[in-house]
Amino acid sequence: MALIDIKLPEVKIPVSEGQNFTVRGITFEDLDFLISVNAVEINALAAMLAATVGQDSDQADKSAAATMAAMQTTRPTLAAQIIACASGDNSPEAIAIARSLPVTVQTEALIKITHLTFEVNGGIKKFIELLVGTITLIHDLNKADSESSTGSTG
Repeated sequence: MALIDIKLPEVKIPVSEGQNFTVRGITFEDLDFLISVNAVEINALAAMLAATVGQDSDQADKSAAATMAAMQTTRPTLAAQIIACASGDNSPEAIAIARSLPVTVQTEALIKITHLTFEVNGGIKKFIELLVGTITLIHDLNKADSESSTGSTG
């Protein structure tokens, strides 16, 4: 199968009878946008999600979903931005609509987005393990490059 043939998993979020919108998992492009407008909030969210690393996979996924759902009361603008990004439109108009959605709709959307972002491909624990492994590898490669260019061995 070619990359162009891949259909990313999506879920419909009901708003009212006959009205719904579709969400998908968060991408690196979404993260880039979210970090550019919410660096402090994203760091706080990352710290909360990182706290789930010591938990077993099922508990970590449940904690991540709970963290995302609770965010709508502590960081409502960030919650609306995440919902808008996952719907494929991070425009100010889409963010305003996401922010005006009923609490139950926002909660369901954030839980589904968390599931599509993390659980579908191995869970939050696997994601953080991959991220830490990648950062470690990059650090080790940079250290080896630095040592070889200076002639140092340790």
